[in-house]
Amino acid sequence: MVTPDWGSTLLAISVPVTLHVGDHAVYHLQPSSPGTARLLHGATYVLGFDAATAAPGGAVVTAQPFSGGAPAAGAVIGAPSFIVGQGGGSQWFRFDGGSPHVDAVRVRMWNAAMTELLLEFDRPVDLAWGGHGLAGFAVAPGTGAWLGHGRSVLVDCDYATTAAAGVRILARGVDAAGEPVPDQSYAAGPVLAGPAGHVARSFTVVAGEHEVPFVQVLMQDAGSGAELLDVRLRADVAFGPHAVNAVTFDPAPPAVLDLGEQVALTFDYVTTETGGVRIWTLPRTDAGSTRRGTSAA
Repeated sequence: MVTPDWGSTLLAISVPVTLHVGDHAVYHLQPSSPGTARLLHGATYVLGFDAATAAPGGAVVTAQPFSGGAPAAGAVIGAPSFIVGQGGGSQWFRFDGGSPHVDAVRVRMWNAAMTELLLEFDRPVDLAWGGHGLAGFAVAPGTGAWLGHGRSVLVDCDYATTAAAGVRILARGVDAAGEPVPDQSYAAGPVLAGPAGHVARSFTVVAGEHEVPFVQVLMQDAGSGAELLDVRLRADVAFGPHAVNAVTFDPAPPAVLDLGEQVALTFDYVTTETGGVRIWTLPRTDAGSTRRGTSAA
């Protein structure tokens, strides 16, 4: 913000972004399996995108699975997309055997003859292929929530399996070492038949104060009880007898306000205090409380 004569800067703020500007671009990436996914052998991963290029003869866009910094062995990769000027495209790949894990998709743009590399970047992913699948995860509430005893964390996902007897799937909270968090309640639920379907599971903590950094989703063979898949999802939720969650800000951050302008917060709370509680908010900086601010309980 500057004065009308551009002589003085009144206000400057920064909003973190990551942008690369040039003559060639691949953007609006649309993965068929966003986030963590465990896919059946033969299932395709598709990366859709928009692209633009200044190359006079057009350009070719490829997307290749990588593992540990090297091309993932055994990948079956579809035909690349050809772009003239600006347009959309997609690239698919799959694995028909083995136990591959893909931690990045390398996106490249080449000239039409594929003799000159015009653009290259990696998109981090967490993909694996095998005889069973778990994908399309949704965890609610999201990361950072503090929950009261008995409040459930819900996990939804799609599953696929080749197990003849079907599978059982459970979700539970675990610590950084993979150990189940104490004082929690969860269940595997009924047998789920193949080849595929959708499942919802939940867990809760009923006592104590516990942090839950990860959700563990386990798939077990309903016949033998053997573990078929073990997937860890970031949770960062906590449980206790008192909780404040579902916090919303008005105006939403980032924001720069005039002196005296108020920030309104709304939230849900839980407490076991029989006499009730008071709740107030305090503005803080990285160094601690901002004493010049005012708040009300």
